[in-house]
Amino acid sequence: MLFKDGKRIDLHIRVKEFAIKEYVTDSLTITLIDKDNCLPKIPPTNDSDYYIKKPPESRFLSCCNNFWWCLQNVAKGIARDQLSYAMWMYNSVVRDDLTIMIDWYIGMGSDFSVSIGMKSIIKSTYRKIFIQCMQKHILIATMVTSEKQYLMLVSYFEQLHRVLPSILDIHITKRKTLI
Repeated sequence: MLFKDGKRIDLHIRVKEFAIKEYVTDSLTITLIDKDNCLPKIPPTNDSDYYIKKPPESRFLSCCNNFWWCLQNVAKGIARDQLSYAMWMYNSVVRDDLTIMIDWYIGMGSDFSVSIGMKSIIKSTYRKIFIQCMQKHILIATMVTSEKQYLMLVSYFEQLHRVLPSILDIHITKRKTLI
């Protein structure tokens, strides 16, 4: 259900056996009705299950590798005047990696104790603070529609790629640089 104020409730109707088994797996669970008094007591709700997680080194390196590997497809699409392909690759693959890096940066600044919502879609205080700190025009400039904006995207990711490993205690032996 989606309410006028933008809040949403996911309602679940479960058979008793399934409800008892799965009931405690989500920190945002709230019991609305338990007419048989069969559900265990749960702590007050909180969003800790959804906090940004500090990435293991392999995940960080995978994100960086995917970004740099797929970024050349965006450049190829722009160079070949295949803008729909370039935009698809950028919005479906490359932008996700940039968003993940931003999320880790936000997590790092909050000691990984915040949730920013699924795929960073939720307008969060932390994202707003991040955008203010990193200069909103830089993030907007990563919306690729030209070669200049493409290079801005590369530069922005490179900045995050340089800063995050030492803070996250991730060791990189060779750093790729495209510009």
